[in-house]
Amino acid sequence: MTRRFGGRRHRGRRGQALIEVAIASPVLVVLLAGGAQFGSLAFGQVTVDTAAREGARTAVSSPVSSLGSFFSASGPTTTVCQGQASYPGNPVCQAVLDSPGNYGVLGFAPKNFVITITANQPAGGPWSRLPGDDIVLASACGGTEVKGTVSMPDGSNASGVDVSASGSGVTGTGTGTNGSGAYTLCLGIPTVESVTIAATLTVNGCAETAQVTQTMPPAGAVIGVNLTLQPCPTPTPTPTASPTPSPSPSTPPPTPSSTPSATPYTCTAAQQALDGTYVTVKVSYPMPVFIPFVGQLFSDPGNGSQRTITSQVTMRVEPCTLTQGH
Repeated sequence: MTRRFGGRRHRGRRGQALIEVAIASPVLVVLLAGGAQFGSLAFGQVTVDTAAREGARTAVSSPVSSLGSFFSASGPTTTVCQGQASYPGNPVCQAVLDSPGNYGVLGFAPKNFVITITANQPAGGPWSRLPGDDIVLASACGGTEVKGTVSMPDGSNASGVDVSASGSGVTGTGTGTNGSGAYTLCLGIPTVESVTIAATLTVNGCAETAQVTQTMPPAGAVIGVNLTLQPCPTPTPTPTASPTPSPSPSTPPPTPSSTPSATPYTCTAAQQALDGTYVTVKVSYPMPVFIPFVGQLFSDPGNGSQRTITSQVTMRVEPCTLTQGH
């Protein structure tokens, strides 16, 4: 009798466990599937964030080719890329489609991306988000900003060189080169004027100099005004007394050859129109919702089969100081 009672009790516990598993299984399945759904949406958000940032960076680094076709100085203008697998004529849209993560395990379809580019945004927005890594390279110079480098006669960087500018009505504070030989001048030029940039470095009591003259505008950026210092001439040795009737003449030092400097870059009026404006790149992608019933919590209103993931990035355009107008 004891064995029979123990057997029935064992079978009862096993039956109870099966019932508990049967009751808990739907909850576990929903939790597992919900976790997979949430993970896919999170991955989609990261992908769209990356795509929007890459598109904005492309617009900033190549503003003329990216924005010039629809940019207007009178106010914000917008263009949309949608429903195509590639956009070779639009660098921003192509950068979005080529951004890392777009073709991962979830199989993002290029034709499903909606890319909205808004050029010439006002400084105050409206923006949904302005990331902390927006590129702002504008200086406080209210006149003409001149940038370049100074090199030693052997081609190495010349640090600590005094650089100054001169010209009719030209005002501005002189500066010195940094450890890389680079310098920046902020000049006040009343009109389009011929300006001379001069560099001087004194070595062992001898002044090595260089200068270049160029026509510059009264505002904007002039980049690439590079100079190469000329070596000091070798001093002529003093002839010494000789018992011979006529001392031999000394050989004059060779005339130092002039090293041509690189052609400076001047930001044009058309490129200056883009300078200092803001561009916004908005990217949207419909992510699939594959969880029934509970998936309604993730899906778009009125469409239970998808959730539209959106990201928007705004950056400042600086073609004259960053990319030299490209």
